[in-house]
Amino acid sequence: MRTPIRWLILLLWLTSCEGFRDEVALASLTREPVRLVVESYISPQSQEVVVKVTRSRPILNPDSDFGLDVADALVELSGPGQQIRLPYDAQRRYYAVPAQAFPIRAGSEYRLSVTIPAGDRVEASCRVPEAVSIRDILIDSLSLDPVSGSQTIRYDVEWFWTNPSSELHHFAVEGFIGQSADCPACGGARSERLRFPASGEGPTLVADAGPSRSRRSGRGTADLTLPVSASHRPQVLTAHLLHVDENYYQFHRRIAQQRATGGTPFAEPTPIPSNIRGGLGCFGAYNRVTRVVRLR
Repeated sequence: MRTPIRWLILLLWLTSCEGFRDEVALASLTREPVRLVVESYISPQSQEVVVKVTRSRPILNPDSDFGLDVADALVELSGPGQQIRLPYDAQRRYYAVPAQAFPIRAGSEYRLSVTIPAGDRVEASCRVPEAVSIRDILIDSLSLDPVSGSQTIRYDVEWFWTNPSSELHHFAVEGFIGQSADCPACGGARSERLRFPASGEGPTLVADAGPSRSRRSGRGTADLTLPVSASHRPQVLTAHLLHVDENYYQFHRRIAQQRATGGTPFAEPTPIPSNIRGGLGCFGAYNRVTRVVRLR
């Protein structure tokens, strides 16, 4: 009977150690300082300049009423020969100004500062990349067998461009397939987003290709299902190419890696980079080029 007793003692000892480890770890997590979190992406094509400011919250913070949004900050943006203070939009819960009030120009550097009444201040800067044109677009389509009066057309799309220099540049892509006009038989305009191998909620980052001058989006796929009576109508491809800066690319790349783990506790931790000095988040820039192709 000694062996079972020995194993029981060992099991109780390990359990007590695990509980002690969790207690210490959770206590240290709740003592993490609250920091300002700033997220903003500027572009010459955006209709407005938007800055989101929140507070970080330590894991398992016991204060369930802890507010994350920061509505009383002084948010200032400056660039070549211009400076502006962004007012807070309480309905949309972020700071914003129309693009006409503060135009964003390619090749220029911009500085962002956020100060709260308590005295905390964070800063960041970024440079807007130049626009890069889409050189070619390759489109394949396949009509699937009609089902219950509906016709599905599968599209495979890929677009190509040339790096502006031999230096490393970062890109993201996004595309849509849809009707060229409202379709009464379809119940209105129909559009499907192209799915790329690493697609997320927004534009899909294109993997770095080193110094190569020739770049490609990778294949994006979309299934457009329409009533048979409307399937003969022209479709339109809208292809976006975003030339993004280093801040945008690294921030979103790490977030995509973190989401890919599916929340499993055995995954390697993925640190999220930040260019917000004194805080967390990302102040990045991109320049978007769009091509619209009538398919038939």
